[in-house]
Parts: sequence; structure tokens; C-alpha cells
Amino acid sequence: MEDKRKLRRVVLPLVVEFRPTYGAREFTPGVVKNISFSGLTIESYFSFIQYENLDIKLYMPQGIRHFSLNGDIVWKKQTGTLCQAGIHLKKPDLAVIKTLRGELSSFIRCPADAPGTLSP
Repeated sequence: MEDKRKLRRVVLPLVVEFRPTYGAREFTPGVVKNISFSGLTIESYFSFIQYENLDIKLYMPQGIRHFSLNGDIVWKKQTGTLCQAGIHLKKPDLAVIKTLRGELSSFIRCPADAPGTLSP
């Protein structure tokens, strides 16, 4: 698969819960495989539907706080019962991204403005 990413991603496994925006489904658990300012990859035993919109709760490594995000599934890949999906974040709130960058930077012990971190 050709890499069409415009922004570098940080490989950092984080706990995530998500659900389709439209519908009364409960949140499904998953793991973030990598993350950038504009998107993330989620791995789960959920059967993703391409172009579906998701509500996402991204939990910080300490597991206490979470960030609420929203995004569209732009690709998916199924391997047996395990599925990965590429999520493009919809209009990320810059204040939320700034706070998220700060928390992730302190966790990985790297300055928030270092190359390869979550930068707009």
C-alpha cells in the first residue's frame, strides 16, 4: 500500500473506545496503533465499515482521562477476526489537540514540538 500520509505518525499503543456516530450502539474497545494530528489507526475485533463516521474516546496512558474525537473511516484491513481501520479526524479542535500533544509528549518524554510528534 502506497503511503499517502501528509503528516508523520507516532507509534504509541493507546486504549480507545469507539462507536458509529449514527446509531445507538455501545462503545467497542480497541487499540490505537499510531496517531498524528489528522488521523489514527485503530485495531479491534469490530467489523469496520469504510466511510462510516465514528465517535472516539482516546484514553491517556494513565487510563484516567480521555479525549473525545470524531472521524471517518478511510480504509480498513481485515485479518481473520482482527480488523484495522485508518481514521481521518474531522475538524480536530486545536485546543484539544494541543492538550493531547502535551499529555502524550510527557508520557513519551519528548518535547511537544519535536519532529514526529502531533503537529498541525
